[in-house]
Amino acid sequence: VEFLTGPFVGASFAGLDHNGGSNNQGNLILAIDPNIFGTGQQVLDDASRLAMRIRNSEPRDGVSSVSIPGDNSRRLRSQIERQAYLDLNNQDWDKLLELERTLKCQ
Repeated sequence: VEFLTGPFVGASFAGLDHNGGSNNQGNLILAIDPNIFGTGQQVLDDASRLAMRIRNSEPRDGVSSVSIPGDNSRRLRSQIERQAYLDLNNQDWDKLLELERTLKCQ
């Protein structure tokens, strides 16, 4: 990853800034068509099986479960959908109201 988002795209890497300026961060977007590797559904099924195998693996000491990126967000989304509302703190509510005013929403 360091190579792909550093020297590969001409950005800073490994704490080395060769292009001047400490804000020279690299970004790389890689899009892959899963149908190249078989059917998209088969790739999705295999990815789901891999995710379940990771989740079902033995957690290390002091950890109750193993999760993969996105699990916590999916859990939170499911909880919000079940309760049919979203709790917001005052600061976030004020930001939404300001956005509403900015966009002139009714």
